[in-house]
Amino acid sequence: MKRILIITLLSLSVVSSASAKPLSYNKITPHPRLLMTAGQEKKIAKLLEDGTNAHLCNANELIFSFAESLFDQPCVVRPAKGHILAQSREVEKRVLYLAYAYRITGDVRYAKRAEEEMLNACGWYDWDPGHWLDTAEVMTALAIGYDWMYDYLSQETKDIVTDALINKGLRTAEGQKWYNVDYNWNQVCNSAMIGTSLAVYEHIPDEAQKYIAKSVESNPKAMAVYAPDGAYPEGYGYWNYGTTYQILMIEYVRTALGQELGIEKSPGFLKSAEFIQMMETPAGKSYGFYDSATEQLMMPMVFWFARECKDNSLCWSACGMLEKERTKTYTNKEVDRFLPCALIYASQLDLTKDAKPSRTVYHAAGKTPLYIYRSGWDSPMDTYLGVKGGVPTNNHAHMDNGSFIYEQNGVQWVTDLGMQSYGSFYKHNISIWDFKQNSQRWDCYRMSNQSHSTLIIDDSNHNVNGKAEIFEIISDKGVKGCKVDMGPTLSPFVTSATRTFTLDSENTVLEISDVLTVEKGNDHILKWNLITRANPRIESENSIILTKKGHKMRLEVVSGQKVTPMAESANSENVYDMPNYGVSRVGFIFDLAAGETCDIKVKLTTLE
Repeated sequence: MKRILIITLLSLSVVSSASAKPLSYNKITPHPRLLMTAGQEKKIAKLLEDGTNAHLCNANELIFSFAESLFDQPCVVRPAKGHILAQSREVEKRVLYLAYAYRITGDVRYAKRAEEEMLNACGWYDWDPGHWLDTAEVMTALAIGYDWMYDYLSQETKDIVTDALINKGLRTAEGQKWYNVDYNWNQVCNSAMIGTSLAVYEHIPDEAQKYIAKSVESNPKAMAVYAPDGAYPEGYGYWNYGTTYQILMIEYVRTALGQELGIEKSPGFLKSAEFIQMMETPAGKSYGFYDSATEQLMMPMVFWFARECKDNSLCWSACGMLEKERTKTYTNKEVDRFLPCALIYASQLDLTKDAKPSRTVYHAAGKTPLYIYRSGWDSPMDTYLGVKGGVPTNNHAHMDNGSFIYEQNGVQWVTDLGMQSYGSFYKHNISIWDFKQNSQRWDCYRMSNQSHSTLIIDDSNHNVNGKAEIFEIISDKGVKGCKVDMGPTLSPFVTSATRTFTLDSENTVLEISDVLTVEKGNDHILKWNLITRANPRIESENSIILTKKGHKMRLEVVSGQKVTPMAESANSENVYDMPNYGVSRVGFIFDLAAGETCDIKVKLTTLE
């Protein structure tokens, strides 16, 4: 309770500190004023000139390769109906890459092609203000393009772009609900409002100041979720999305006004760089809980965190992803649309400093409690354990309290399936944004507890209001792990439940101990669930052998309960659920007697 009170007070201090600093507009920077001011091109050129930083040269090549490919393509077409987020993001990527190429080389071919894309988007009848996220991303594209190419654009083009940014962008924000939320929409939309207001400031100074003030007042709601330890509640992929726009907002004000918003010092924000680093596994996967990808992403803004924290280890993974052999696998679609920011912020680092991370344990409280252990940074064969708490009513949450992933010898023995495309649900008229106890959301396989490595009683949903806290960290003579309070999650079937994870000093045995006290009224059936991409074989009534890539792992019940083993395909019969090829659902089924306290121990043991 005391910890919760402290977090609340910290969150309130974020709001008051961010709101207490009015901005001055007396010395606004001439164009270009957003992110990459005049002269920054020389720093980037110096970074690339001798080829020493090969991975950053690769990033630069990716940008130019994409920019060149656009000369043979038509401009992005706005769909006649439906949301336009995909098209907004494509415009954003095209304009940023082309404008960057123009800034670095001075070649007007890039500026001309970017101008075509911008004028095309200005001609769309609207930017989908009913789904304002789409609007925000078009605004970001055009605001940066307008600013970065200000010296090239004709007055006629400037007038068209300015008019669109004001009337199809800024003035459509009135009454939008995202001002009052605490998730990624707040960050993306407020960032677009501030960036656009600064881009067109000379045209509507009084109006721009009001927009900026309103966004500065609104944004701390979203910043509060990083407290106290940096774990972003919406997970790996949405950290990249929300935090990228958060940084854009911070840098817009720094580069255009030479001032600080103060929000960059919000509790947990800078520490979130450690969170995202530890969410990436030795074998190049990610801890993709909630609606996230399960593959590692190249996140440009980690270079910003490395600069802010004076810690080059924070961009270790990103540098690795930009090595030549890995970038060969990229397609134009996979490369992050904000990749130019990696070059901007890397050029402000001393890259001669050692960048190898040293941290092996990360623990975070907050909206989505986490425990992560990683045995090292030298090999894809290293051991990785990730455990999460939380509550299913978090934005983008799945019903996965008490779930975990486990990786060793280059194999992810216990996995999280990650997200399924929202559109695949929409076309079947499935409502996925209702988080109530028995909503359709929890019928969707990847969002339900059935597809996660957790405990399930009577095949029922977890309690959507029951938050699982990680309340103890274990570190004793090489043994490491954590304890999770599963009581609220499994209520009303139990009166208490604790799930304990311990990994031995040799990293060869992971034990999961579940102690549950059953409610007195009824008997129940407990399903000890585990999701794996390994091949399962039931060895006995209390053990299952998992095999993958020439390695073996034994999953076994080591306490005395009578159990029934299970091993089945992790596929759903629902037409709207995507198939999970090569994934199995394994584990054990236990009988729980009314009123009893039972201690169930299951071990995952490395065999070879």
